[in-house]
Amino acid sequence: MNELYQEVVTLPSLGLPYGETLPGGQVTLEPFGVREEQLLQKPGSAARRQLISTLLKCCVKDCPVDVDDFLIGDRLFLFMQIRRISLSDQWTFDWVCEHCEERVRDQLLISEATLCGPIAERGEEDEEVEWVGEHEILLPLRKKTVHWRHLTGRDEKAAINSAEQLRKKGLKPREGDPGYIYRMASALTRLDGEAVGFIDAQNFVANLKARDSLALRTSMEIHQIGYDFSSEKECPSCGWMNDVTMNFELEEFFRPKQP
Repeated sequence: MNELYQEVVTLPSLGLPYGETLPGGQVTLEPFGVREEQLLQKPGSAARRQLISTLLKCCVKDCPVDVDDFLIGDRLFLFMQIRRISLSDQWTFDWVCEHCEERVRDQLLISEATLCGPIAERGEEDEEVEWVGEHEILLPLRKKTVHWRHLTGRDEKAAINSAEQLRKKGLKPREGDPGYIYRMASALTRLDGEAVGFIDAQNFVANLKARDSLALRTSMEIHQIGYDFSSEKECPSCGWMNDVTMNFELEEFFRPKQP
């Protein structure tokens, strides 16, 4: 595709997790076209779960980092930027007032969405930011110190494959996200300073009580990289203030709705 259609964007991580491979975190993107749309028309939920990887492989150009090695937050950022340059900056979504149950149609400009991580820490004065590869949290009940890392696209693929294997064996849970425990366990690196293997991490996570799980998830949210799609919205019908998180719909990605 002609370079006139390309755009350079800066990752929320600033490329810091990838060492000297991607200085500044700048990535060149091209909008997707009919050929990419065709690749994404495969039926079934498995194909939809691979949507981000499929699109990134098509639209990220001349990048020294494999798209599967990008942090999940960087991958989602690139995914939304591809939508922006391919179709529209405007993302339309619906939310329901928790007080009067009114359905509200809202919109967000992708280019103005709040970013978190090193790009936010750098600020407008381009302050130097150091990359922290691991974070730690002391669990309130177990009194164990947990070290965790940010997951990558490769980790997400492993979680998807694990869920698919469980489904084939008839062991997939009837409700909830079958990859939930797998992903959280994949993020754990050490317990009380000792390296932890995946099986032990999985057993540890599966037996966490809600209070400890909340502490771990909160730590992951505080240090998240990428978009923060949460905001406070006033219901136009009753005036109630709602904590709203923009929902993702595949249909909206390819066929933007009118506000």
